[in-house]
Amino acid sequence: MRLLNATLLTLPFLLACGGSNSPEQTPAVPQAKPMSADEARAATWGFLTVEHSAAVASRMPGFIPAGEGRLLSLPPLPPCVSVVSSLGPGITTVALTFNACAGPDGGTLNGSVTITFNAQATDFSVAYQNLVARKDTRTWTFNGSKSLKVDAAAKQATLTANHLSATFTDSAHPETSKAYLYDASLHADWATAGTYKLSGTFSLTDNGTLTSGAISDAAPLTWTEGCCYPVSGSITFTRGGASTNASFGLPCGTLTITPAGQAAQTQLLAACGQ
Repeated sequence: MRLLNATLLTLPFLLACGGSNSPEQTPAVPQAKPMSADEARAATWGFLTVEHSAAVASRMPGFIPAGEGRLLSLPPLPPCVSVVSSLGPGITTVALTFNACAGPDGGTLNGSVTITFNAQATDFSVAYQNLVARKDTRTWTFNGSKSLKVDAAAKQATLTANHLSATFTDSAHPETSKAYLYDASLHADWATAGTYKLSGTFSLTDNGTLTSGAISDAAPLTWTEGCCYPVSGSITFTRGGASTNASFGLPCGTLTITPAGQAAQTQLLAACGQ
């Protein structure tokens, strides 16, 4: 599981076919509407799913190894996660299958995540196979992979996603269903014991409409023990030249969304594990 500087897609001018008297025609450029509060909450939920919720469900901080060496040090896993590991020449593979685990913002998490890493535990590939987060009528589905480059000494990592498939559906509001390409360039830091920080940029692209997001180094998303949500930090989503902010705070699960030009809306997300 697991920024949005929006730019408008500029369509090339098209020349009308016909005789020399045919005037040039310029098709209308689609206008990207600013992100609403509901869209920002859905995008935040999707981001937490692909970048952290599977790690929370498996009690692993962002799929970062607990120590150096070939084998990933797995803590006791909840009953909803099954694990199959295999050891090859210089490569270790750990396959996690989630069966109705608690997902972000409540709901359930199902599907598989396969982690492959080298003998030095520095280069990781994380592949999603129909990882599905579902709550009420809404669903995020992820397929594809991201890579991690780990600096064990500094307790930091870079996370990169390139065109990972992210599909959002809402059976109650089918007009909001979209298929996105998810790209990300993120930085993780767990140098402080019991704390996991995430910053950087990501984007969601749908039929040429770009929604970009940014998590600043000065206000990273920060997880601490005892809360499955960030306890601080914010994501700035940008689309159509307008920005919407989603920020986390205490008590655990407090999310405040400030749509462009509108008053802030604060809500308490589902309790962890529900």
